[in-house]
Amino acid sequence: MDVIEASCCVVTAGAARQVFSFSGLVLNHQTGIVICSGLPFSRLMIREAPVAPHCRFLLPDSFPDDLRVRVHAPVHVPAQVHVAARREGETREISQVYSPAPHEAKLLMLVNCVEFNKAFNALFQESDSWLFPHDDGAEDLTKVSRFQTEEQSRFLGWFAVLQTRFQDGLLSSLNVSCAKSSSLLKGSPVVACGSPFGSLCPDLFTNTLSAGIVSNLSGEDNAVILTDARCLPGTEGGGLFERKGEQRLVGVIVSPLCWKGVEWIGLTLVCSVQVILRNIRDVTDRINVSSPLRELSGLHGDLPEGLDLPDTAWSSSQPRRYPTVCLVDSGQFWGSGVLVGPRLVLTCRHVVNGQKNVTVRIHHEGRFHVVVGDVLFSTKPSSSYDFAVVKLRDSAPGAVLPLVAKSFQPGEEVVVVGFGGLGKGCGPSWTGGILSKVVSWDSRPVMLQTTCAVQAGASGGAVVRKHSGELLGIVSSNTRDCGANVTYPHLNYSIPATLFQPPLQLFSQSGDTAAFRGLDASGDGVRRDLGLDLKDLDLNLKDLDLDLKDLDLDLKDLGSDLRDLDLDLKDLGLDLKGLSAEEGNIEYKLKLINPTQYRFEHLATQMKWRLQEGRGEAVYQIGVEDNGMLVGLSEDDMRTSLKTLHRMAEKVGADITVLREREVDEDSDDPRKVAEVLIRKVPDDQQFLDLRVAVLGNVDSGKSTLLGVLTQGELDNGRGRARLNLFRHLHEIQTGRTSSISFEILGFNSKGEVVNYSESRTAEQICESASKMITFMDLAGHHKYLKTTISGLTSYCPDFAMLVVSANTGIAGTTREHLGLALALKVPIFIVVTKVDLCPRSMVERAVRQLERVLKQPGCNKVPLVVAGPDDAVTAAQQFAQSPNITPIFTLSSVSGEKFQVDEIYTVPEVGTVVGGTLYSGVCREGEQLVVGPTSSGQFNKLTVESIQRNRSACRVLRAGQAATLALGGFDRSLLRKGMVMVSPDMDPTICWLFEADIVLLFHSKTFHKGFQVTVHVGNVRQTATVLAVHGKEELRTGEKAVVRFRFLKHPEYLKVGAKLLFREGVTKGIGHVTKLQAATRYQASPASPASQSEDDEA
Repeated sequence: MDVIEASCCVVTAGAARQVFSFSGLVLNHQTGIVICSGLPFSRLMIREAPVAPHCRFLLPDSFPDDLRVRVHAPVHVPAQVHVAARREGETREISQVYSPAPHEAKLLMLVNCVEFNKAFNALFQESDSWLFPHDDGAEDLTKVSRFQTEEQSRFLGWFAVLQTRFQDGLLSSLNVSCAKSSSLLKGSPVVACGSPFGSLCPDLFTNTLSAGIVSNLSGEDNAVILTDARCLPGTEGGGLFERKGEQRLVGVIVSPLCWKGVEWIGLTLVCSVQVILRNIRDVTDRINVSSPLRELSGLHGDLPEGLDLPDTAWSSSQPRRYPTVCLVDSGQFWGSGVLVGPRLVLTCRHVVNGQKNVTVRIHHEGRFHVVVGDVLFSTKPSSSYDFAVVKLRDSAPGAVLPLVAKSFQPGEEVVVVGFGGLGKGCGPSWTGGILSKVVSWDSRPVMLQTTCAVQAGASGGAVVRKHSGELLGIVSSNTRDCGANVTYPHLNYSIPATLFQPPLQLFSQSGDTAAFRGLDASGDGVRRDLGLDLKDLDLNLKDLDLDLKDLDLDLKDLGSDLRDLDLDLKDLGLDLKGLSAEEGNIEYKLKLINPTQYRFEHLATQMKWRLQEGRGEAVYQIGVEDNGMLVGLSEDDMRTSLKTLHRMAEKVGADITVLREREVDEDSDDPRKVAEVLIRKVPDDQQFLDLRVAVLGNVDSGKSTLLGVLTQGELDNGRGRARLNLFRHLHEIQTGRTSSISFEILGFNSKGEVVNYSESRTAEQICESASKMITFMDLAGHHKYLKTTISGLTSYCPDFAMLVVSANTGIAGTTREHLGLALALKVPIFIVVTKVDLCPRSMVERAVRQLERVLKQPGCNKVPLVVAGPDDAVTAAQQFAQSPNITPIFTLSSVSGEKFQVDEIYTVPEVGTVVGGTLYSGVCREGEQLVVGPTSSGQFNKLTVESIQRNRSACRVLRAGQAATLALGGFDRSLLRKGMVMVSPDMDPTICWLFEADIVLLFHSKTFHKGFQVTVHVGNVRQTATVLAVHGKEELRTGEKAVVRFRFLKHPEYLKVGAKLLFREGVTKGIGHVTKLQAATRYQASPASPASQSEDDEA
């Protein structure tokens, strides 16, 4: 391997504080020619003029004058060393390696490899969310999809040509030779050499080797090469070499092909060195570049003009005769299949997906041949085996039929042939590995496990013996960890050929599909004997492509009749349709009414399963059928079902909280409801549930202030008082900017109530009272503290990230950078827009729209979900936990927020005016300055809260949801009336005369029409209003629904969209909720003035 390692190096390129490091290849040590990836250089270009799509090359004048390039090449000193060997007297040639100082290099040109780009665009333009990592930064992720900009995808196929001067003469005799990629074959053994993480720890990572095989080839002269040799970020620019013969260079690593959406592919993308050198020669001929590029043939010995490279060591070899694998497409799903006869294909049940006919594509002689297939047999959903048989209507061209293996040997080399990874883009891919395990039950193999890279689409593909091509099995699935949201392609499962070979032989003799019915029989032996407990593995069965069939579990063998027990597969915690299994901790129940003791014990056990799946939390949907249909329950049935749920929770030691209830058939005479219930239980091995949240955002966006409000339970004064408790250094207090990582905690008890420092003096008290703890990591927002921020994200492994954006500045500064870091680290993110009190609503909406645009871009591929109320919050919480693409957006203020509704008015001797009511939001304190209104003219009057009492006891602070009386001192009582609100002046309260509501007319003796007057009740507001319009109708009758516009008669009121409404007039009654407000004016302070009307008048 000396020649391979001597030809590889590390390249560092930088300008204007941007530095990138990656791998490179030394083509000739005498002339000092080095080639490497061109993508990092594209980020250092002078941006005045864009690169034209047809551009073939770029010269150094396209880059800044301060561009600095270095080449770090190790030195190999050959030495004959006698080593201990298995055979006596054996000697081996090894090398002593040391690393000299980096060599300064100059950039000669960037060359566009047109053949690679053409093949690349043909393969990947239909694929979504391909991620090609470069370097070690979040912004160094190039996302390739059909929506990506042309420039980004085009520079993947550019390569830089460098020249340096090597001082050490020891390297001159170790020049690498190149070979034609056009003579490559699938399955050819190769070795990749590169330096993971670039210049990081060169003594440790420089020139790391990885062996594999050629997985797939595409393009002119095989310009695009895929290999299963595993490479890491930083190896871009490294080489792919023959693993036999002269170990010649065949390709240059473009990128580890790491991710397709959330699936790790486990393949490496390589460009043919043959087409790279051809493009370099074409460019040098065109621009008449002087030596050494002019003498490229001299880089490879005595090659003739035109770069007529020698063939690879495998060019004379015959292609391996592996079974023909075809692509099976059932419409909604597609996968692979193995031809076992001229017109017979074996595949998986989930690939045919219950269809009677499928489309089969056979790749032969460079193109696809399409044949229609009829599904002859598919195992039942309850079967242990994911298996199906398809008969083609026409013979498959060039079919290679397999020899079926009769035995298995763990550790033997195997190859998986299937349409994973690139899928329909080209022919089947080959990936190599070993047979890592043979799972047996009752002395017969029932499952095979390999280390080959298996991706989505390979299900139904062939597992074959590497050297003989014998068919070992049919691929069933790979593995997915739902907690980490990671797919493991190198841990996969297959159905052994010894299971389907006997029925296949019987079918070939009789032609009767009844021969396969034995595959529908199954027992629970595999699960019992293997001790396989899916709850302990915390794996999602649907993502694993496993269900009861793979566990050989037959419900009939459980000795119970499902109809008698009222059980189904979902009651076991598994849903073959993917409903409950997909969410993990979500359970659908139509009703829970008077269960038998046996049924109750089973339900309690099932709740334990769901709690374990959700790490201490589960959500029950009551009134929902197994297929997800909202049926609803009557009020009595819902009450009884919730009581049963309480008993189940008590049985397992959990607490329940009803998140929300809603009607599913409001027009019916017998309205029915569905309920969403949260079950929470702290696991026995934990004191409380613990989550870590990293707080990101630009400097001065309000991160520390927001955390101060959340953890201290007190609103900010607008000048940063809330954040003082979080700062650790004097300069942080003086500048108001975080420079270090600080930690704050926020707790919730079992009922979902907040536990923070407002009622607990120490962190120990919070932990004792809380069943769920959130640890906030306040990270620095200033760019000069970026290192500290990255350290916090990588070292403390946060479960979520909270990106804080200021409404008055929008996306600015390090916001995009922090977002990119979270995306690169696969940390689920939600966004909080702060300081909404400092800017008008239009500016807030503009900031939200800006965030939505960024989140929807191909680089993010997120689905923004703006949270506007409690119902949205519940939906966001569920969707956020289920899908990594959902990104909730909250808007709030750390300064304003309180809203006190005036319900009663008193005059107390020696105290003055006193009002009673409820604080609906925020925090109210003694001595606080508020405004009260609106008056008949729409104004708000200033006042001071002199004292507060709750339950006849004095208190200094009033919190949301608490009822109290507030002493206002000498404030004129005549200026007050029931229905007013007391709010912070910073809230800029909006009042209205006109509003619209979605109503249901419960009863009216005649018709409800325009001009009708009713008394409207909205919270503490009570006033006569006139019907101005009934949208879409002339009039309403009892039981009908409509959107109605109202106008208050006497004075404007303070309302909010979504508030519940009730109206009446005599026997006329109706209900609804406010849907739209027509603002009359905003808050305007006014001096004390005579009362416009008395309290008695309002009553």
